[in-house]
Amino acid sequence: MPLPTTHRLLAAGLGTALVAGLAIAGPVTASATPRDAAHGLLVLAVELPGNDQQYHSIDNSRGPFSGRQHDDLLDAIEQGVELDLDRFADDGRIALVDEGVCLGVADRTSPAQPRRAVAEPCVDGDADQQWEVQADNENRLHNVGSDLWVSNARGIAGWTMTGFASSSPYRVMTAYLDGRPAVTPRVTTTYDDTTNTVTLHGRNGTPSVPVTVSDGAGTERVVATSSAEGTFTAELPAALGNLAVVSVRFGDEDEWATTVRAAPVSNGRILRDADGTLALRGTASGYTTVSLATGPLAADVIDTATSSGTGGFRLPLPADAEPGDTFVVFQRADGVRTTLTVPESVEAVAAVDSPETTLVRGGSTPVPVGLVATHAFVNLRTEMTLTAPAGTVFSPGMTTVDGQIKPAGRDWQPIDLRLRLGDVTISPDGRQLTMTGTVDSIAFSEGDQIRWLPTLDVVDPALAPASV
Repeated sequence: MPLPTTHRLLAAGLGTALVAGLAIAGPVTASATPRDAAHGLLVLAVELPGNDQQYHSIDNSRGPFSGRQHDDLLDAIEQGVELDLDRFADDGRIALVDEGVCLGVADRTSPAQPRRAVAEPCVDGDADQQWEVQADNENRLHNVGSDLWVSNARGIAGWTMTGFASSSPYRVMTAYLDGRPAVTPRVTTTYDDTTNTVTLHGRNGTPSVPVTVSDGAGTERVVATSSAEGTFTAELPAALGNLAVVSVRFGDEDEWATTVRAAPVSNGRILRDADGTLALRGTASGYTTVSLATGPLAADVIDTATSSGTGGFRLPLPADAEPGDTFVVFQRADGVRTTLTVPESVEAVAAVDSPETTLVRGGSTPVPVGLVATHAFVNLRTEMTLTAPAGTVFSPGMTTVDGQIKPAGRDWQPIDLRLRLGDVTISPDGRQLTMTGTVDSIAFSEGDQIRWLPTLDVVDPALAPASV
């Protein structure tokens, strides 16, 4: 039978290890058992609306021509079984190797049942066993005899077929692949949170060579010798155990960057919130679990929080924490551990000088008392005790004190009732004022200034200063 056009296009690449859409970089490793040139793999890209692209390969895991979907194309290639693609090139049949079994489309057993592609004895000239890859139809796999396309290749009872090409999500990625698939070294990891250790699992590497792991900055360790199949398993050495990314090298080949842990949190700092609570703040990945611990193990975790969409998080420290104590913070269970020490200065706000205010003789004068935010926080609880200068008293009858905010880099804003302190006490002689209150509806940023405006009355002009 003449080779159909769509087959001829693919057959032109015979011997060149076709993997459509896959960029191969680095060394191509040899297989201990190279594939026969007449054999190959059939790998399908699965494009479903709203989902990331997956890949389907025939692996005979649940019967002839059964397969599974994979997120990774290399996994689909590696786990696929060889098919007799000489027959496909001759007459469009997809056959198992040396078994006389072909993929054909069976008749319906009932009018309501869709036709299915199933394993059946190979029959010369059976059009329902003739397949083509339609290059002009996005490489869909089409059955010539039934004029049907593959709609679902995962069923145990066979592939479900459809009469509409638009209903077929499968695209042929690999039609002919002689020799070993073109794959690069792969390194995956497993994590043990009870010991905080990472184990490396490598495959597709150069057989029987030392495997070296490094940090890219001069620290490297030989962790194993690859097997005859190019595989290895080894625990990440302690010297490299708290890194997000390491490089793995088989023998003298190129290094392969491998992510082994979640990245460390950034901008980690311990400060005292305005309500007096010591808290650890920083930035992680968005909506990620962040752990506070006394050590690196899962058993050391004392609190967790979920970061915001932009990654910010806050973790209160234990009530008995004090300067010099150390804590460990990390995101996800396997994250890089970051150790922070409670500093000596941890206050959320600091006093700030206010410009001199001229005191009005014969009236009340608002006198600003200011603070500056040393870091971002929400919830301000303040208690201040002020002493009036000689010749002055705090205005009798004052029961509340209003405040203003000056955002960093901007001007003072109008009186903000959210800053009003409503618990004001004046001593009997009027010389001392205590004002207490909580502000829980304003988010303060580093550098924001806050001021309150208690009022002073001059009662003895001879003793009272001109300004304060």
